[in-house]
Amino acid sequence: MALLNPTLSADEALALGLITRVVDDAALQDASMEIARKLAAGPTKALGAARALIIEGLGRSYDEQLEAEARAMVETALDDDGRRRVAQMHASRVAGIAA
Repeated sequence: MALLNPTLSADEALALGLITRVVDDAALQDASMEIARKLAAGPTKALGAARALIIEGLGRSYDEQLEAEARAMVETALDDDGRRRVAQMHASRVAGIAA
């Protein structure tokens, strides 16, 4: 794909896993806003760290990238969003075990 640069239909891109969802033109703005709201409500520091890891990872060795990912995991797990997410995961697992 990178070398031939074929034009794909939305259905083809979905089937290949290049996109996760297809919406009609009329629903595009609502679907975009839904995604934006989810991202804004999420752990913004962790999302920013993930984005930086993707971009900066292109210039790192494998070992350097693993080290950067480990560092980012610790840093984001220790902030308020991270602590809240860890507590939520723990509570859902405990609830699943109790069920």
